[in-house]
Amino acid sequence: MKNAPTFAGLLLVLFAGIASGQQTLLLRQPDVSGEHLVFVYAGDLWIANRDGSSPRRLTSSPVDEHSPTFSPDGSMVAYAADHENNTDVYVISVAGGQPRRLTWHPGNDTPTGWTADGTAVTMVSARETDHGRSGQLYHAALTGGLPQKQMEARVFRGVYDDRGRRFAYIAF
Repeated sequence: MKNAPTFAGLLLVLFAGIASGQQTLLLRQPDVSGEHLVFVYAGDLWIANRDGSSPRRLTSSPVDEHSPTFSPDGSMVAYAADHENNTDVYVISVAGGQPRRLTWHPGNDTPTGWTADGTAVTMVSARETDHGRSGQLYHAALTGGLPQKQMEARVFRGVYDDRGRRFAYIAF
């Protein structure tokens, strides 16, 4: 795992806080880019420098945001949010600003990563499966349009290699 040293460093910082008597924080679902760390805290996305310093809130809404993942160039974060009683895929710049919604399907859509060229968010959706019990892989283009199904296999989580040639996934 190429990000193991960074995750180990984050854990070290958290355990140092515990040892010094500071209140512990529930930081979930971290992802790391070349310069930043994004994570979920209290239902919102937060971003910090790669070493965990200078954290700042990236999103703030009354609904839970989750499953953050950096674009290949580290300039954007894709994530899922449950606005209007439906989980859809959104993207936001690491600088902040207004999130952009990529999906509107009434079923749940959850980002799993990005295409290697950064032009689309990879996501799992059960929009075409029997009874919505398991998802399939789709690409949601940043330029808009309907997400495009990539394969018939049932997918829970997965990620492309750096060149976008192979997709490793966990199936249901």
